[in-house]
Amino acid sequence: MQRLTMRQTQSLLNYIPIQGGYQVYYENGVYLGDILTDVDGFYYYWPELRGGSWASIVMRLIADKLDELNQPWEEEIERYFNETHKVLE
Repeated sequence: MQRLTMRQTQSLLNYIPIQGGYQVYYENGVYLGDILTDVDGFYYYWPELRGGSWASIVMRLIADKLDELNQPWEEEIERYFNETHKVLE
């Protein structure tokens, strides 16, 4: 089985901006679900419930997108707790 190049994997999914997040589509136009912010401020993936299966690369790409979107919020939380800890010392 031939491995996909980075360029090929990046084009497998399309992220369409919507209010509060993104709609996720596979390269052939199949709607996979939404990435939306939840009440805690983090982005989560809400899959379209349908039959069928997806290769691990698709799940990995969605997970990578979530990590990318959540990184600024993670950094903000880390900064907050580091500053709060300094005040309490």
